[in-house]
Amino acid sequence: MTSATAPRPVRRVRIAALLAVLALAVGGALTAPLAAAASGTSSISGTVTGSDAPEVGLADVGVTLTLPGGTFVAYASTDADGRYTFDDVAAASYTVSFEPDFGSRYLVQQQWWDGAATAASATPIVVADDAAVTGIDATLPLAGVITGTVTSDTGPLFGA
Repeated sequence: MTSATAPRPVRRVRIAALLAVLALAVGGALTAPLAAAASGTSSISGTVTGSDAPEVGLADVGVTLTLPGGTFVAYASTDADGRYTFDDVAAASYTVSFEPDFGSRYLVQQQWWDGAATAASATPIVVADDAAVTGIDATLPLAGVITGTVTSDTGPLFGA
């Protein structure tokens, strides 16, 4: 091996090491907000009700916790009384959205906390360290309902 060819492998190793450090730095920067939001000492909770009976909680409503800008943090589903909780939340600013199961008679489209219709207009929820943020409630409007009777020449068709 001559002295003219010896530096080339060393240069490749240095470049590879530099690229590896750069990849770790960029990857850490991109995942740091999600990791920070994923574990903490705070919580966010509320109750979801329907517009026709605001005193009765709705079960099986999907609740999504995101960072501003849309980064997903966590998902919960309301219990039989319409309650949900996100535990182990880090201090940060979040948005919360609500979306009933397909086929529900409530809310045709997703809704954010405080009645916002879009993520861009959603009211941020600021969570401090060791805080229990409560009252992040939603009242979902009823979707349109179609009723009627299916009939044939001989009368109503049952189970149609």
